[in-house]
Amino acid sequence: MESNANIYIYLTLLLVLLGFIFRKSKVLFTIDLIWQIIIGGLNTYCVDWEANEQIFQLASKGNGSNAFIYNWLAEIFKQYGLSFVSFNFWIYLVITLIIAGVILMFAQNPTLVMSYLFIFPFTDNIVQKRGYPVIGIMILGFAIYYFLKDKNKNQALVLFFILVLFSCGFHSSGIIFFTFIIYELIPKKYRLRIMIMYVIVGTIFRGSYSKILSIFGGSELSNKSDLYFNQLAATSTLGHFAFWIIWQCAFLILVFYVKKHYPTKFNLFVWNINIWALVILPLYSFNPVFARVFRVVMIFNYIVIANSFVVNKFKIIVSGFLANIIQLGLCCLSLYVFDISSSSVGFEQMILWIFENNVLLH
Repeated sequence: MESNANIYIYLTLLLVLLGFIFRKSKVLFTIDLIWQIIIGGLNTYCVDWEANEQIFQLASKGNGSNAFIYNWLAEIFKQYGLSFVSFNFWIYLVITLIIAGVILMFAQNPTLVMSYLFIFPFTDNIVQKRGYPVIGIMILGFAIYYFLKDKNKNQALVLFFILVLFSCGFHSSGIIFFTFIIYELIPKKYRLRIMIMYVIVGTIFRGSYSKILSIFGGSELSNKSDLYFNQLAATSTLGHFAFWIIWQCAFLILVFYVKKHYPTKFNLFVWNINIWALVILPLYSFNPVFARVFRVVMIFNYIVIANSFVVNKFKIIVSGFLANIIQLGLCCLSLYVFDISSSSVGFEQMILWIFENNVLLH
């Protein structure tokens, strides 16, 4: 089985390579999309499988969980005798199609974006069965907000608020996206300064996060609060905290570099949501688990960077080429630190298990 898994991994690497060559190919993009759905949607075992399956089995409309939409959907699936694997397939299919639709909407080099996505965070999204819907819903939320904000900003924020609520119905990590609404009410010229001040103050008073999360109520959030801000935080060090700050800021600086060379409306928007994403930085003092929120922003970053890869009359524009080389390096670094060198999990659990356990690929 392991040899077959290695073949599927090599096939994925081939698709990644082809994405750099045939950057605009809709055919290759479709193949990438189908392969993602096969690997992710038909997955039958991965890290945290037992815990997620137990949540599915215990899910009901009246169990008091904050993940009310997840519970409602799970109960419907169980009523029709469908398995946890079937449940995951349909959710993964819908969310992956949403993300693919947004990529096609904005990307000039969509297969290149898919290549970056394959490198990171493809397998992480498969593992996080309830977190993945939050990522897809909020990617859609930012895309809708982009199109509506200039016509009617209040209406755009209301729709964004509704989508945040909807995402919270799958996983509590959606809560942090409420802060984007507050951020958008700040005058543009003050946003960067206010976010820098927030990072400093938020880090100093990091002990307050647990109390703030508890305000939202519910036993599930209380348990999450203890997990994120006490149990996981026990392994955090100042060095780890500094690394994760540098890691995220590297993405921000890269988008800034591209924005300076290509100051399009979309690039300016993505730069803006990267500034908002600084809200995550103080949370890295507890654990890098909060990086899952940044994965929403990463998809838009990938689009911006991939769009900068321009070939004009067989000449490659240097600034865009350099940006994509750096982006490739950041993707590989992310894959290494999150999925290969992690002390709690590693290559076998985060990658090999994904390709070994599949309904279709035996």
